[in-house]
Amino acid sequence: MLHHIDRDDNGYIKAKTSGKMLDNQLTLEGLFSIVLLCETDGKEHWFTTQSDGFTTAKSPMEMFPQKIDNDLKLVDKTIREYYELEVKLMKKINWGEVEEAQNFTRICAGGYVCRVVKVEDDPQKEYLKIWCDPVEGEFKDFGTNAEQRTGQDWNYIRFYRSYKSTALNFFKAWLSALEKSNPGKFSANKFDSDESKMVGLRVGLVIADEEYLKQDGKKGLRTYVHKVLTPDEIRAGKFRVPDMKLLPPSAASASAAPEADLMTARSNKLTFADIQPFLTNAKRRNGGQIEAGCPVCGDDHHLYIKEENGKLLCYCQKCNAKGPEIFKAFRRMGAKPAEQPEPEPLKIVENYSHVYKNPDGSVAYYKQRIKYNNGKKKFTFYWINTETGEKIYSKPEGCNNLYNLNLLETAIREHTTDTVYIVEGEKCADAMVKNGLLATTANTGAQKNIKLSAIDKQILNAFVTRIVIPDNDDKAWITQQHSLT
Repeated sequence: MLHHIDRDDNGYIKAKTSGKMLDNQLTLEGLFSIVLLCETDGKEHWFTTQSDGFTTAKSPMEMFPQKIDNDLKLVDKTIREYYELEVKLMKKINWGEVEEAQNFTRICAGGYVCRVVKVEDDPQKEYLKIWCDPVEGEFKDFGTNAEQRTGQDWNYIRFYRSYKSTALNFFKAWLSALEKSNPGKFSANKFDSDESKMVGLRVGLVIADEEYLKQDGKKGLRTYVHKVLTPDEIRAGKFRVPDMKLLPPSAASASAAPEADLMTARSNKLTFADIQPFLTNAKRRNGGQIEAGCPVCGDDHHLYIKEENGKLLCYCQKCNAKGPEIFKAFRRMGAKPAEQPEPEPLKIVENYSHVYKNPDGSVAYYKQRIKYNNGKKKFTFYWINTETGEKIYSKPEGCNNLYNLNLLETAIREHTTDTVYIVEGEKCADAMVKNGLLATTANTGAQKNIKLSAIDKQILNAFVTRIVIPDNDDKAWITQQHSLT
């Protein structure tokens, strides 16, 4: 549904309706779980997806960022993916030209002498993705033959080697294994970060089986690289294939989790306390970080968890799964956010405007101050177009930035005082003036870099004494205001 908007005198934006009678009976946006506000600056167009207190924009948690491109196709795609609504129709195929598949086989757990087929570097994630193919035994050239038939590289033995600072010792072990496996062809200590030099080298790999949780919440079976050895060690049988890694019982019941519970969980963020019952092999490391088993790939110790600024951060060094994917897996296992008390309805407890004037006393613009019952404040600038009477929510182009400029100009002209007090906000400035002291503030409050117009600077420089009085909540503000003094 597409709708025009109405904006009231206080700057609130809502869907335009036929009149107040309907508004008194119904809030139209309340009928929908997703409301996007189309905005423009005259050059670009975008959608706002969450309310800033002045709009009815809303969307489920983690569906969209705050601002997205004005692209309805993207919106539709994102919604379908979020609610898993995508329906794909089978494409038309000439089955007479398709070769019938043979009995399916896969590389099973065991030891293999392999050739490095391909290596790709991901410098952003700081790891190498490595493809290997057996060169001896029952599965010789298994991946290569499959790729020639299908054009896909799924049947190679694939794994990752991270070269992050925290994993350099493990990466060095990989380089040493290549050196031992290829004497005279590769040197670990002389490796020059050219991953292409690994292609064609031989190496011994021990492959093991593990259960993992599929996207539909059911168990799956896959292989992983358990150990890297030399080809001679593989040929001599100097290795042991570990038992299959099994998912914890809690993961097995994930498929039974009601869809309603999953949808509810998506709309709220999980905490460490929420996922703690579902962690396996959890260990606390230096710095407060938790190492545990990954619910995505099933690895038993490569998931790293930490809380930072009230936010839960998760990353798996083996499968490279990040927060959203990992949280989704925990939710399938049954993790739910703790019940939160219903927040008090948001109400406005203060709503007034400060008048910014030009040195001659004429009104330049207004700064609206709104305070809510939860203690949060909202500041909005607007000015009045004298020709049309329209209220425009922005600062006028080329405006000055100091409060009480008319009073400062009068004091300079009439030589009533050579002292000006600089405070953090308009309320403080008004209180000082009420008590017979000349005071000003910047329209942006306490900021590190205050922007002043030429007139602002000229007027400030006319005062011999400039005294800064900060709020008592942040004394560092004094050192940040040299631009004013």
